[in-house]
Amino acid sequence: MTGTIDLHLTPLSGNIAAEVGVPIAGLLADDTTHAALRDALVEHQVLVLRGASPSLQEHIALAEIFGGPVPPQDQNPRHPDHDEICVFDSDGGYKADK
Repeated sequence: MTGTIDLHLTPLSGNIAAEVGVPIAGLLADDTTHAALRDALVEHQVLVLRGASPSLQEHIALAEIFGGPVPPQDQNPRHPDHDEICVFDSDGGYKADK
């Protein structure tokens, strides 16, 4: 790995979470960026990609940066076109704290 990548991280709280200011295509660019993203997750524990609408392929590619995707538990809603993607949509009554 040569060089570093600026993910344009913005801390979102005092202890955890940061917003990533790089578009998804940029995050999928190369191994150096993947390493920076993994390091950011270790440091901030939660990464937010505000406003992102990844395609199914981008969603899986992002998951693979951190390891193999794990299918959702049976009680969780799955994406109709991809069994490894879990969909929580507030319009469908899902809330982050439930």
